[in-house]
Amino acid sequence: MERCSVDGSPATETEGGALRRSLSDALDTENVSLNRYRVPTGERLSRSRHAHTDQEEVFLVLSGEATFETRDGEVTVEEHEAVRFGPGEFQCGRNDADGDLVVLAVGAPREAGETRISWTPDLGDVSCPGCGRDAMRVEAADDGAVLVCPDCDTEWKPE
Repeated sequence: MERCSVDGSPATETEGGALRRSLSDALDTENVSLNRYRVPTGERLSRSRHAHTDQEEVFLVLSGEATFETRDGEVTVEEHEAVRFGPGEFQCGRNDADGDLVVLAVGAPREAGETRISWTPDLGDVSCPGCGRDAMRVEAADDGAVLVCPDCDTEWKPE
């Protein structure tokens, strides 16, 4: 058995402006990713609408109200409600309500596989400049991240 204090876990700020506390390492989980997010009004869980190729995610709203942007439109998830996104389903959560949003995010398996993005606030809809595919894979690079088309391998580093 492992036990931890949520508030005792180190906090990092996401690129979307949320405060993220990872519980996976503290609890030594092997097969599940577990994170608690505190999202101020007007901020996002992540910066982009994205999907994980190998991971399903469940978001449980502990307090506040979350709005998830999907390819099919927006979904509002209220306090004490949960939403599930399967592998390959695009989503981006944000807090449009007054007051902080607190969300518990559970992902399985722990390793998410490739992350693909289809939209960012800066770029709008993301598509491959080579073949037009409507989403690109995010890969780490020495000077940040690069987007790579999963179909034709075209690389794109937005300015």
